[in-house]
Amino acid sequence: ESVGLGVGDFLSNRPVSDWAADWAQLPQESVQTFALSSLASLHEAVAAIVELYGLKPLGGTAAIDPSNPIHTLLLAGSLGNLGNIAIRCRMAMARNSPGVSLELAVRSQTPTATAAIIEALG
Repeated sequence: ESVGLGVGDFLSNRPVSDWAADWAQLPQESVQTFALSSLASLHEAVAAIVELYGLKPLGGTAAIDPSNPIHTLLLAGSLGNLGNIAIRCRMAMARNSPGVSLELAVRSQTPTATAAIIEALG
């Protein structure tokens, strides 16, 4: 019997009291833009990203203002022996196409961890 594992199976939540300070101390950064055309709302995008990574949203960023077409989701965790990671997901409803536009920014302690988080979405 085969077992499917994703990056979320290797991530664990970690307490972060100041996300911005945590972000600033992680040296490796990668940013990539994605078109999530199969997702019809920011709520669906937040739920899909949280499910993919298995991390709890920080600072109340799970809550979406329905009157605002733009949202930022903040996550933090650790990726096994590759160390701490921080994720910033800036998303907006796509203007001339269906779905959600996502700017995924990841910082970590190693380039390998940063790449693994980005590649999990791509």
